[in-house]
Amino acid sequence: MSSENSSEKWLHEFQKFMEADSMSPPKGVRETIFEKVKTDLNPPSWKIFFKLGFVHMIVGSLTLFICPQFNVGQGLGLMKLLMKLGPHICMFGCGVFFLGSSFLVSAFLLRPEEVRVLRKTLLLQLSILGLSSLGVFICMGATIVFNIAFVWIIGSILGGFASLELGWRIRQWLRDEPLFNI
Repeated sequence: MSSENSSEKWLHEFQKFMEADSMSPPKGVRETIFEKVKTDLNPPSWKIFFKLGFVHMIVGSLTLFICPQFNVGQGLGLMKLLMKLGPHICMFGCGVFFLGSSFLVSAFLLRPEEVRVLRKTLLLQLSILGLSSLGVFICMGATIVFNIAFVWIIGSILGGFASLELGWRIRQWLRDEPLFNI
């Protein structure tokens, strides 16, 4: 079939479609579609938390390869530098890096609607992930001292806030700005 004939056929079918009487979808179908769109635009916080937890499990595990704390990786010298500044600064930096890296990655992996909902419940989700991480560290044999752990939690919460916001702004910038001006 020539492209001219297929174009004419397409145009004819489109004109028939435009001239047809409009019909409303059945009420059940309309309500189902509305609920699906509503759920997609407003995902539940608990679903986002489980996605975030999965991302954190992977990214957090990968951060241990560059942190010598659990004898998994050799580190990049960051811990030695931070330890020279004192144990509190080191734990603060560790918290920033550990949870911040997960939230930075999440800013790019989650759907925009999920990031919007996450930003509304961020303090709660950061606190739960941070405390859960400390629980996992205890199960792995880490010795936790309260005042040092408190500094780590503060660092992880601030790092998570900053990383999610940074990642979201980069994502917005990449979406809005062309990468190449041609």
